Amino acid sequence: REYTKKITASSQHLLNLINDGLDMSKIESGKTSLNITELGIPELVEELYSILLPQAKAKRQKFEIHVFGKVPDVILGDKLRINQILLNLLSNAIKYTKQGGISIYMEEGDGKVLVISDTGIGIAPEDQPRIFEKGFTGYNGRHDKKSTGIGLYLCRRILNRLSHTVSVESEPGIGTKIRFHLDTVQLETE
Repeated sequence: REYTKKITASSQHLLNLINDGLDMSKIESGKTSLNITELGIPELVEELYSILLPQAKAKRQKFEIHVFGKVPDVILGDKLRINQILLNLLSNAIKYTKQGGISIYMEEGDGKVLVISDTGIGIAPEDQPRIFEKGFTGYNGRHDKKSTGIGLYLCRRILNRLSHTVSVESEPGIGTKIRFHLDTVQLETE
């Protein structure tokens, strides 16, 4: 059952990656549709964890989830789009972390800030405002030849559409913390 669950989650992830390319033109033309429903945060995070755990294990990274404290049972949002955003953010954390690990946890407080923290290469202060730009693939003076520079750009466009926000706190050589603010959805018209 566990393997079947992982296969199902991984195949959904592959489908989402294919859809990223298709979404690019829809987002840029303003024809993106959203499916707003109630989402369970613990279930959402657990699903992401099972998809990405093999990738983290392959790199011998520590990969932890912590969903505790004041966590809302549900939030309103588009599950496919929120999954897309979190998969992009987590995949980057795994990709740019050579030693140490990645954690996903709810920030103390109102329970609406999901934090992705890594001990990776970090992002130089001058690069931080640019990471969500279309085509940006350079970190700390290095160009990543494996990256298309589309993933985080799509994240920013979807976030703008959902009225959610992301903030970045990073230090080169130390790591990065990305805070995904899961506020009440207010649809923005394009």
